[in-house]
Amino acid sequence: MPHGMAGKCTFERLSQGVEAFAKEVRKQSGDVPAHSLELEVDLNGLLVKGRIDGIRPTGLLQYRYTTAKAKDHLALWIKHLLINQAGDPGIPRQSTLLASDGCWIYSPVDSSRELLEHLGKIYLRGLEKPLPFFPDTSLAYAKACLSEERHDADALERARARWIGNPYQPHSGESEDDFYQLCFRQTDPFDDKFRALALEIFGPLLAATKKIS
Repeated sequence: MPHGMAGKCTFERLSQGVEAFAKEVRKQSGDVPAHSLELEVDLNGLLVKGRIDGIRPTGLLQYRYTTAKAKDHLALWIKHLLINQAGDPGIPRQSTLLASDGCWIYSPVDSSRELLEHLGKIYLRGLEKPLPFFPDTSLAYAKACLSEERHDADALERARARWIGNPYQPHSGESEDDFYQLCFRQTDPFDDKFRALALEIFGPLLAATKKIS
């Protein structure tokens, strides 16, 4: 924080946002303690074992006081599918992602096991060789591609903008990632595989998600 009055004003401004966000978290959580779900799922040879925290009376709740990123949606989506696959009658099959830029509700998914198995296959393929999947860029493409008002060319343009970033903001593009540079700097990653993978991963997620604020 800056010293003096400038620091005080900055602190007060930030505090207002944090307090409003905390109030929304209490509202979404019912202000009751969360509990966890222990699980072990065999997805055709891929064993998923662990614990999901943050389960409330209204379902799984995850929150971060920042702009929601593609990785936040994807992380919640996988947990959401696991909860739906478990079919525990004491746990609602709805999940919520709360961030500083909005609140998203994930509705129940009947084909959760099939979707998990498909994601597992993609994960195993990714262990064999780099896949043209870049969370933020791929989500930007999927969103634009699935919009009724956009065509594939428009969706690719939106994806490239996220990939390259703002020329006036250093390191704002996802392509700046060192690992992406290592694997894809000599190629154009926006091929048919990129298109298909973005829709395979984010298509079902977007279909089951609704932004309520």
